[in-house]
Amino acid sequence: MNLWKKNNLLFIGVLVGCLLFGIVLSVQGFSSMEHVVKRQHQLIIHVVHKERWLIGYAYGDNCLPEDEKNAAELEKAITTALQLWLQPLRDMNTAQPIVKDFHYQLTAVNNREDLKKEDLRIVVHCVNEIGISRALLFRKGALLPAPWVEMRTGSAINEHFKRTLLHEIGHTFGLADTYVGRLQKPDISTGGLRRTVGTQPASIMSTHLNFQAGIGKDDENGIIWLYKRIHEKLPLEDCFFPNYELEKAPDGCRPKYPLIFELKQGRAQSALLILREDNKFDINAIDGDGLTALHHAVLNRYARVVKALLARKGIDANIKNKSGKTPLQVARELGFDDLVGLLTPMPDKEPEQEVIDIRPVSAKMNLTTLWGALKRER
Repeated sequence: MNLWKKNNLLFIGVLVGCLLFGIVLSVQGFSSMEHVVKRQHQLIIHVVHKERWLIGYAYGDNCLPEDEKNAAELEKAITTALQLWLQPLRDMNTAQPIVKDFHYQLTAVNNREDLKKEDLRIVVHCVNEIGISRALLFRKGALLPAPWVEMRTGSAINEHFKRTLLHEIGHTFGLADTYVGRLQKPDISTGGLRRTVGTQPASIMSTHLNFQAGIGKDDENGIIWLYKRIHEKLPLEDCFFPNYELEKAPDGCRPKYPLIFELKQGRAQSALLILREDNKFDINAIDGDGLTALHHAVLNRYARVVKALLARKGIDANIKNKSGKTPLQVARELGFDDLVGLLTPMPDKEPEQEVIDIRPVSAKMNLTTLWGALKRER
């Protein structure tokens, strides 16, 4: 093998390792590992049309016999997580049916013979190591025959366990993180939130959602895009959804209008977070529906967001939608009197006249002494 081939294989190996160990190439919106591991068909997005999935699960050496009594609860959590990811594909009414039948088997952690038959393996380590759970395609330098998830959040099937499981299973389909990992440079993306590079949509892959909230609209778009990429040969450069655009450095699809994206999904808190922490987006951007963020805030009757938008430097409250209506006119039409009050321009006030204190200055008093006397009186 020549040096060029060795260097390229090393680069691909490092890149895949980064994606799968949580030190990721980050984007706003959804991103895919498929363009990096496109020859590795063990990602479960490739087998969503199978009649049945065999899922193996194992308990680590640090687990006690009582830890393994939660097997039924664990199987239920895995099934729920898989169904959440698969439901958007079912809603598409694909030409072939999407897998619904999940069969489980308890196995040993390192049983590779079972792994060859499995579509997915979940390994539960009964320790709680924050940030260590991961999804793998490679283990000990060797390519695994099926995706492998290592859970290191303890054995209790609680909210934290289920949210982490849902996130890691997203990786086994082929979706990458959309938050910034430990090794990222601060200039690879746009935006300005303190905890991330780029305005991250609320989704399980950006860790902004909990298990009960599901996977989020951005995740739904991501799994649909990935399916179309794998099964319908959608070009990698085509983000498919009209209000997304390709971000190259790194590759991935992001919402063109992150603030509007959150408002359209009914996430006022996320919108307020963006407004508070991100100064690098167009506050007056108009989406494909011809609406600004202020229009969307009015339509959802988010008074706090309207106030925050109006306080933003450079806001134009007079932009008209496709029907020729400003946000104020929309609020009046909907009968949102509270928002009408916020959006109605305040009358200009006469500037207050400055009162100048004119008093005789003693010839014996110098200016410094006079200034000191005035300060004491005030």
